[in-house]
Amino acid sequence: MTTGPQSVVASPGWSRPGDAPGDDGSVRGEQTRARYPDAEGYLDRDGVRVFYEVYGSGEPAILLFPTWEIVHSRAWKAQIPYLARHARVVTFDRRGNGRSDRPGEVAAYDRRATADDARALLDHLGVEQAVVVSWCGSGEDLLLAAERPVRAHPGPLRVWPPPATS
Repeated sequence: MTTGPQSVVASPGWSRPGDAPGDDGSVRGEQTRARYPDAEGYLDRDGVRVFYEVYGSGEPAILLFPTWEIVHSRAWKAQIPYLARHARVVTFDRRGNGRSDRPGEVAAYDRRATADDARALLDHLGVEQAVVVSWCGSGEDLLLAAERPVRAHPGPLRVWPPPATS
């Protein structure tokens, strides 16, 4: 069962002792966030739940692709606040990472599955066209752009080499 985007009040299971309640009495977890998602949910594709978050609104939509198999969508936390002021930003946790399911079959983690999850997520959210941003991508972004060229606007943006960190 696929759940539609839900407005975020609190993230069950993610709050920590000492988190301050909001004006409405809700508790926000993860104090390190510079911006909370406007909506979050799960996409169910072939029995695997893929967790996603949506920030901001408007066009163009920006799909921030998962950076690597072992890194969840929070890797984009520094870029999201700025981008969400100008566009609708979509992130998702790759299968086996973050809040997405961890299927037992190895084939459930192949490049095709990730590209298909991204396509299904864009369909689910009603996104006709998106700027696809990938950092250290393994080609899933290119699969999506090659097979659905009208979806990638104007084409995937790949950041390579990765920015140096200190």
